[in-house]
Amino acid sequence: MAFSRRYSLKESSDQKPTLLTRLHRRLSLPRKYATKKKRKISEASINSLDQPFSDSDFQRSHQLSENEKVYCKLLNSLIHPLGASDTIFGLRPGDLTDYLRTTFSITQEDHELFIKDELKKKPTNLLLNVMISEATIDVPRKNFRIKVPLDSLCAVRLVNATKTKASPKTSPVSSPKSSPKMRRQKAEQDFRGQPQIVKSTSGLKWNEKFELEVTNILTEELHVNVYQQTSSSNLEVFAKQPLEKSLNFKSIFSLSRQNDSGKGLENLGAAIIPLKEILHIGEEKWYDLNISGRRLTKSLKTIGKIFMKLSISVKQDTDNIENYLKATHLLFNRAVKMQTSAANRINNLLSQHSQRILDIYATSHQISKLSQAIIQLTVLLDLTDKKTSVTVTDIALKKAIESVQMTWVTMKPPVGQITEEVANKMPLTDTEISMFRKAATEYIKSMMWNVRNDCVFFPLEDNSFKDLKCKLGVLASVLKLDLWEEKFFIKEELSRLILRKIKTDTSKWAEINLKLIESKIEKDNVVPESENLCELLNKVIGHCTPVGTITCFLKTFGIDYYSHVSLTIDSHISKKAKQLMLEMDKYQKKYYRISANITTSSKVSLRLYITLRKLCNIMKGNFSQREQFLLVIANYQTWFLESLIHWLMTFKVECQSRMSRALEMDKDIVLVTYMLKFSNSSVDVLSCFASIAQEWREIDYNNADVAMMAITKITDLICDSVKFYAEKIHTILRNNRYYDEQVHHFDVNDQLCITLNNIQHVSSYLDCLKHDLEWEKTAAAMSELHDSEEIGEKCLNTLNRLIDNCKEEIAMKSELLVQEVVGRMSRDIRRKMDLLTRKDWKKSSSSDPLKQYLQRNMATLQQCLHESVYSLMVQELWQTSIKIMEQQMMVGQLPDYYQILYRHLRTLRIFFLSHREQLNVHCDVSRHIEERLTLNSETTQELMLQYLSKLCQDLKTPEEDYGQVALKAGYISETHGYVTIYVKVINAKDLPGLDTTGFSDPYVVITLQPRMLFQNLRSQKTKIITRTLNPVFNSSFQFHNVLSELLKKQGAAVQILVYDYDKLKRDDFVGEAVIPLSSIPQLNGNALAFERTPGIILPLKRPSMTEGPLKVLQERSQKDSDAKEFLNERQNLFNNQRKRTDGNKNYNALKFLLEY
Repeated sequence: MAFSRRYSLKESSDQKPTLLTRLHRRLSLPRKYATKKKRKISEASINSLDQPFSDSDFQRSHQLSENEKVYCKLLNSLIHPLGASDTIFGLRPGDLTDYLRTTFSITQEDHELFIKDELKKKPTNLLLNVMISEATIDVPRKNFRIKVPLDSLCAVRLVNATKTKASPKTSPVSSPKSSPKMRRQKAEQDFRGQPQIVKSTSGLKWNEKFELEVTNILTEELHVNVYQQTSSSNLEVFAKQPLEKSLNFKSIFSLSRQNDSGKGLENLGAAIIPLKEILHIGEEKWYDLNISGRRLTKSLKTIGKIFMKLSISVKQDTDNIENYLKATHLLFNRAVKMQTSAANRINNLLSQHSQRILDIYATSHQISKLSQAIIQLTVLLDLTDKKTSVTVTDIALKKAIESVQMTWVTMKPPVGQITEEVANKMPLTDTEISMFRKAATEYIKSMMWNVRNDCVFFPLEDNSFKDLKCKLGVLASVLKLDLWEEKFFIKEELSRLILRKIKTDTSKWAEINLKLIESKIEKDNVVPESENLCELLNKVIGHCTPVGTITCFLKTFGIDYYSHVSLTIDSHISKKAKQLMLEMDKYQKKYYRISANITTSSKVSLRLYITLRKLCNIMKGNFSQREQFLLVIANYQTWFLESLIHWLMTFKVECQSRMSRALEMDKDIVLVTYMLKFSNSSVDVLSCFASIAQEWREIDYNNADVAMMAITKITDLICDSVKFYAEKIHTILRNNRYYDEQVHHFDVNDQLCITLNNIQHVSSYLDCLKHDLEWEKTAAAMSELHDSEEIGEKCLNTLNRLIDNCKEEIAMKSELLVQEVVGRMSRDIRRKMDLLTRKDWKKSSSSDPLKQYLQRNMATLQQCLHESVYSLMVQELWQTSIKIMEQQMMVGQLPDYYQILYRHLRTLRIFFLSHREQLNVHCDVSRHIEERLTLNSETTQELMLQYLSKLCQDLKTPEEDYGQVALKAGYISETHGYVTIYVKVINAKDLPGLDTTGFSDPYVVITLQPRMLFQNLRSQKTKIITRTLNPVFNSSFQFHNVLSELLKKQGAAVQILVYDYDKLKRDDFVGEAVIPLSSIPQLNGNALAFERTPGIILPLKRPSMTEGPLKVLQERSQKDSDAKEFLNERQNLFNNQRKRTDGNKNYNALKFLLEY
């Protein structure tokens, strides 16, 4: 009977015979001996599954015993499932057992014998493999808070199932005593061993593995508890204890109960998983977490989840891997035998049933998924290598390799937990790696025949590369697996084979194509052959240009494809090109008098030169800088020394011819862009310059001396051409009488704009010469050639000097043109400006005629002029307009005149900015007139304050020493917003002698300035001290009823004037000092506090007539009496400065301080 139902480890409670009873009856002694005879008959059929019938009897007997051993191992893992079995039809243990018997072609009787034997071999020494990854807490508990960042603890252990004590027996009915009272007994748990603990400081993530010994699958449970740290000391003690002395669950629970006081561990949740519910093939999923750790009910909901990988297995045996390899090998062979097609091709991996049998065996024997994938790949490679009737397709091999790669990707640990070297190394045993290397090596050897006879490596185009990749794709994938040593002989042997094949294919292709370019003309065939060689070189350029996919694919085999291809092609192409150029030199010498032949041969040789240059650059890119010397083509420029002379001669003649033709086409107009016009001559000249630079860049001659000489000549030629062109433009304007003075109106027209544009258009190319002719590159080559940086710098300086001189001349000519045009317009501007500054200055519309005139001309300029020329023109117009405005502005007017004129100036500024936003409206001329208008717009009082403020801020040391004065100053606040200012003049030192005796009769005058603000306060003065230069005054003064707000007035000050008393004439002015009222301190208390105020020392100065406010007051004095009075006071000081009679003394403030 088929063994198709699920096996159970418990005895049945029905009255029907159990499975063991029925098997015992069927396997009685008589039947047992009968079945032995049938087993002998079936030996041949079992052996034939793997070996041909030609094998010896010993080999068949040996194979039978090995196959029987593997079969029994697989059968044992099926009839003794370690955990819960599948309930899916077809994947149940009984179904898989029948499938295994059918696959191995075992008779029913033998199958039952094997079952009987394996039923007795129940697995022992079981392990629970636990992998805890992470946990999540979804539902927060009452009075509980997860702390961030979280330090977590996870504890796992195995616990026997909960059992309750039996209830006491009831007393008989006839007993005189009453029945004992039933008491509820507490449940007991069998805690076996110590908990396994892991700590994490990065939240609820651990990624740790555990192995727990299992005693009874049916009764034991896995308990997982997750805790949060609330006391670092408790957690540290708990984590630091060794495993054999770690805390038991009761101690953990006691710590978790301390969370009410904020100490110990807080229980985040627990999970209980019965071992009998874990699938026998293992499982990895999210398990529910709850508070009590009990199984979920309606009243007990989950508070989170924890992700774990669980599986049950026996302790690892050394034969497990080998048995799994043999089982996989046999299952693949049986799968092929059971195919209905006669091709015996393995296109896919194992079937679902075969794979499930292997998974059950691997899980129960701790064989990882990565090991399973490697072993299956090893078996396929082994089957591919053996000369059997089985054919393993590339599809199956690719699937196996992809399975290994995907399994390894899913097994890699998170980034940052381990080093990169460890992360890239597959966790496989030496046995597994050795088996793979052995099978892969034999597979590579078997594929070498295809490389040698069936693969084409040059040229690799789209279709040919796809074909090559299809043939060698699996081989490349096998070599990419990180299971090889750093250097292994089979890869080196394969690389040498592929390299020889590449060189052979490349040489063959080059020889065939070089024969095809030979011309059939017997005489002077160098020109057509050179043209054919150019066409061939273009194809070679395509084949030698690196393609990323080809490079990466062949890099797997240790081949630098394009370097080897370039080297092989170079050996053939360079020889042919050098030979042709020697023949070309002979040809040009022969026909040097025939211009047509020279022109044709020069064009062909230049084309060949440029093509070789492109190919050389591509080939150099395929080598490192140290290996480029291997290329013969790197010396291609030496093959064209004679041809270079013909190129330069042709270049010079064509350049001169184009310049002459361009200057003759100056009358026509070309619309380059919308409303931007140039003449044909400027366009042709620029085209000529660009062609010259382009041809030189394509030549790219490496000889630094020759290159620098050519660049210098080209630069000088272009500069001379630009200057000649600008001079030609001036000549055109003179001939057209643009510079002649005209009596009447002047307007700008299109022809004038075109003429101005031409100069800027042509000269703009000067800035491109440095880049187009590659000055810096050539200068660096010169420095390297002569081993001197100074030589390269001198070359650059020479070239820059040529350009700068040319720019200066062009700028002068352009400015001259602009000034001439604006000069002609200035006559009309003056007439319009006269209305604005003199006649109708009060009207806001007085600037309209000027703006209308400028608008009309600037619109034409903006539409037709080049941007840079237009900017220069607008700037010149703005400066000319404000110059004329300043020249025509009236002097000595009242402030309202200048205020209105300032508004006109702002109107003009806005007008010019509307035409040119980048206009420099704050140039020197503009700033000067703005300052003048602003100053003249101020009131007389403000001008006085500004002047006095400058005197107060003048801290510069006087050029001549006129002595110092020492004084005190302060103020006391009074009622109604008034203050009283106290000033005490203490003494003076080192006064100049102004009398004939060399002494002076000094006295001091104290005044509050300006007088307009202090009209009710008169000046006060000290007594006269005769015949002394160091008078002591000690005179105090008071100024009552001063408004407190004047103390903060900028420019309000105390003026100290020192005079020399003369009896017969006006007193001589000695010097003055000024103290700003804002610097005078407030006196606390009454006037007595003034005596305790520290004194200050001020140098005496003699003012002079200055610009600024005083000059405006002077101009305004004709119409303003206050200005006139203030000006008279200052002029008295200026005019009454007598020369000293005691000799000039230098100012020494430090000496005075020491004396004081």
